[in-house]
Amino acid sequence: MNASWVERPFSISDVQLTRDEACTLGPEGLAEWMAGMGFTAVQVASPDMAGGEGTFLREPYEPAFYRDYFEALRRRGIAVVFYCNVHWLLDRDVGSHPDWPQRLEDGGPVPISYGSGSAPCVNSPGFAKPAPTRSAAGR
Repeated sequence: MNASWVERPFSISDVQLTRDEACTLGPEGLAEWMAGMGFTAVQVASPDMAGGEGTFLREPYEPAFYRDYFEALRRRGIAVVFYCNVHWLLDRDVGSHPDWPQRLEDGGPVPISYGSGSAPCVNSPGFAKPAPTRSAAGR
């Protein structure tokens, strides 16, 4: 096993891949590629947030792919960091929670500089509920 990520200079990957690219490499090949580039941590977002920001996998994958990939990373001493974007809401979530987005004085949405979505208001009821404690690998 390689040295733990805490024993090396911190270098986090936010490499963006298509499904075809990731599947061509496979979990082991992808982990080896990340290790070869010297990363000590890999940022991974929820597969439910496909099309959102901050995930190297831009569409949903089977849970087994994530499990195998995370295990391959850990064997190489690379940490998995789960990314949860709390400064942007997807349009689909705004429809379910219209009280979450920030609003201008006239009630209109606050303009956002990337993607389609809204900036959340952290003071909105229900927005700041505690995050689930189950790890991204399902453990």
